[in-house]
Amino acid sequence: MDLVKDPQVPAHLAAKYEARADHYWDLFYRRNQDRFFKDRHYFEAEFPQLLAARTVLEVGCGAGNTVFPLLELNPGASIYACDFAPSAVGLVRAHPAYATTAGRVHAFVADITADDLTVHVPPGCVDACTMVFVLSAIAPEAMPRVLRRVARTLRPGAQLLFRDYAAGDLAEERLSSQGRQQQLGPNFYVRWDGTRAFYFTEVCGWLGAC
Repeated sequence: MDLVKDPQVPAHLAAKYEARADHYWDLFYRRNQDRFFKDRHYFEAEFPQLLAARTVLEVGCGAGNTVFPLLELNPGASIYACDFAPSAVGLVRAHPAYATTAGRVHAFVADITADDLTVHVPPGCVDACTMVFVLSAIAPEAMPRVLRRVARTLRPGAQLLFRDYAAGDLAEERLSSQGRQQQLGPNFYVRWDGTRAFYFTEVCGWLGAC
């Protein structure tokens, strides 16, 4: 797919979206609460590894759309859940099931591009890490750094389970429409609310750098 490269978002605005990414996602969850994303009930079919995992790290937990369906499938799991939007973490902690999990869910605020996750998650303890529509919200140049930070929490043989947007998606076509000043870089766009989205190809060269 040939992407429209002009007009791009001016550099000073692109820098603002990078510097205030947490602010825009915090506003997103304040505005939408738990009404935007649906609970994810496809893990048994798509990520069966989660059914046997004793310790799970959910990166970009949002309002808990992964955390609480997963607890239903694997009630014995311990789940660390992080997001860099404080309002999202507040929604997880306010969920009725959070108080009844006997401490098996630990939700915390973290910027995975900058923070050391092992402050909250013991290093080398995680059996499976989920990143569902998370990396797409991060600048491409920061993705290898993010994965290295996540890797410090994983035990040998653990798996990172990833789902995200693909290049050619209808949403990308709308964002790249002629005349829209929403492109930050190749396959990388800003939405009207300040949140960002990267659209992946099947082979991403940055993975080799992690």
